[in-house]
Amino acid sequence: MKNTVTRRQLKTEVKTALKGNWGKAILLNLVPIIFSLIVAIAVIIVTVAVTTVAGSGGFDPTANPASSATQDNPALSFGTSIIESFFSVAISYGFLDWLRQSKALEHPFKSGLQTFSRKYFTSTLAITLLTYIFTFLWTLLFVIPGIIKSFSYSQAFLVYKDAVDHDNADMSYLAAITKSRELMNGHKWEYFVLQLSFIGWAILAVIPLGLGFLWLTPYINATNANFYRHLTE
Repeated sequence: MKNTVTRRQLKTEVKTALKGNWGKAILLNLVPIIFSLIVAIAVIIVTVAVTTVAGSGGFDPTANPASSATQDNPALSFGTSIIESFFSVAISYGFLDWLRQSKALEHPFKSGLQTFSRKYFTSTLAITLLTYIFTFLWTLLFVIPGIIKSFSYSQAFLVYKDAVDHDNADMSYLAAITKSRELMNGHKWEYFVLQLSFIGWAILAVIPLGLGFLWLTPYINATNANFYRHLTE
């Protein structure tokens, strides 16, 4: 950031951009919610079916088959997290375009699926896997270095998007991660505090049966995209 931008300014700009367009913002963030519900329902159905066929005492209504299935199957859990990453990256892309154009997205739901397109699919998968590996290796040293590095890598997807959108598709995935580290030098603490600033809102969002997250999640994602926008100005 060439000029210091306060958290209040970041959030005020986002509120201004979303004013009168919260429906589209929620729709952009709706895809991963639908996906999570589908996965949960599918896992429950499969778990019940397997339990019934195996004759292991029947279905226990007090158990959480979706949770236990993912915990007992690391491959399923990892695969689910990869797909969720695709959605979260697509949402970041959508909000970055929204903020830069100062115009609400015309097709927000479609924008939430853009990382599954030919343009972004390979880069999203590669950067996700690389950042997972690097963060894991740093975590082996200690938890704190792993967390710090996750902040360093947090802008890699948006860096790559900018490169592709400006006809620089030759940028390697490692170069995008390196550029993210460079951008975050001196800004990791700001990013960390920015994430902490949403805790109070998260507590309030839980009260109405979690429905508050329909508004809070777009607000957080848009603010994070705005952080990157100012980081590169």
